Amino acid sequence: MNFYNSFTLFYRTFQFYFLLDLTFVSINSTINVMQKIIPFGFTIIFCLIHYFSIGQDNFNSCSAIFLNNRMLVNDYSPTGKCSVSITTKGDLSVSTVELSPKETKAILPILFQIAIRDKQTGTVTLVSKTQIKKIAIQKVLQKCKKGDHVLVLTTDKQYALPHNEILVF
Repeated sequence: MNFYNSFTLFYRTFQFYFLLDLTFVSINSTINVMQKIIPFGFTIIFCLIHYFSIGQDNFNSCSAIFLNNRMLVNDYSPTGKCSVSITTKGDLSVSTVELSPKETKAILPILFQIAIRDKQTGTVTLVSKTQIKKIAIQKVLQKCKKGDHVLVLTTDKQYALPHNEILVF
């Protein structure tokens, strides 16, 4: 819903309450001012909540992790897995993805952060303090042990990243 539609909804609701108030005041002129203001206040609150919540399109763009411009997941399906050897070299990135039966294309690079989940304790440690578009995977893997998981965190809710864990073997 865009701003114009939200404003129209607000304006029409305002007209309704204003006419309702005029009718009500003409019937009973001893109505307290607060009784007239409260419904209008609720209308404003409702319109603001409506405007700021409708525009949030969460997870509407598919994305994937890429290593040296090749998609890392073995199968882009609910059962797909990502894994790398501890000696892997190259650039790790996350991009929106265009999927077809013949090929998979990285379209738009997106910002992400990296964390590591320790195999033994399950503790998650943030590695990249800032948002990045690309990182040498060696920098991340030097902080890992076999069995750890590298977690890739998107920083924008519009990007779905279903395969966000990379097993280090």
